[in-house]
Amino acid sequence: MVVAPPRFVPKALMRRPAEFGQDPEAEWRAARNLTEASLMAHAYWQHLAACVINERLRDSGASRKELAQALGVGTRMLGSKLNGTFPAASDELFRWALAFNDVSILPPPVNRVADVLPKARGKHSYKRLGLHF
Repeated sequence: MVVAPPRFVPKALMRRPAEFGQDPEAEWRAARNLTEASLMAHAYWQHLAACVINERLRDSGASRKELAQALGVGTRMLGSKLNGTFPAASDELFRWALAFNDVSILPPPVNRVADVLPKARGKHSYKRLGLHF
């Protein structure tokens, strides 16, 4: 099966892309515009979910192959989403949470727009975009 190239590469928005899905406190680049900020918010949620999934897999001794089979997806594609080389759709992220019966995989309720974005260099990356209505 041929897979179209991703719309964006989630880990490319990080300062150290190898930390995608590994370190919840990883640093992110500052968003340059509104479009990048929205992609970053999605990538950040995927990253945090991947951190939980990867930790759960390590702790349980289960493999990505076993998880992929349980989810009904290909192992390589699941791995691409857990390491940030391919974006996961929001329904997939919910499926991950349901598979593990773990709400920590879901995004937490937020009170401020700034809470959906990662911090970039100690400041929320949306502030430099002038998004104050």
